[in-house]
Amino acid sequence: MADIEDISMTTSCTNYNDKVLDDTITLETVKGAHFGVKAAAFHNHLLNKNLKYKTKYDMVKSGRIKYYYCKHSTNDVFGYLRSFHPTEITQKEKVIIDIDTQFEKSFLVIVNKFIEPLGLPPINKRLSVLSSILNF
Repeated sequence: MADIEDISMTTSCTNYNDKVLDDTITLETVKGAHFGVKAAAFHNHLLNKNLKYKTKYDMVKSGRIKYYYCKHSTNDVFGYLRSFHPTEITQKEKVIIDIDTQFEKSFLVIVNKFIEPLGLPPINKRLSVLSSILNF
């Protein structure tokens, strides 16, 4: 499997203190908070739940972060500081990478931005392509 750094994307996290209502007991953000803030808040929430790792990992409050889409009941996007993915915490808390969504958001969206203006049909996450794309 690819290294988490290879498949994670980069975004910014700003206005954390204004957008995050709680990252200790529960995870709560204001309505309309940027996904980068939500990803950072999820990281901080899990770090607050696993206090023994607070000396190893820093809280994420601002700046450039890496993130990926995940399957978890608390949040669907997880963020971390570059080169400091808290693997011990994500494994313990069962934060599973959502490979389908990650592929769609990091690759298909970009590819479709190029092929749709050419009049070609978009590719969906199952890599289904209408036969017309193959009939030039």
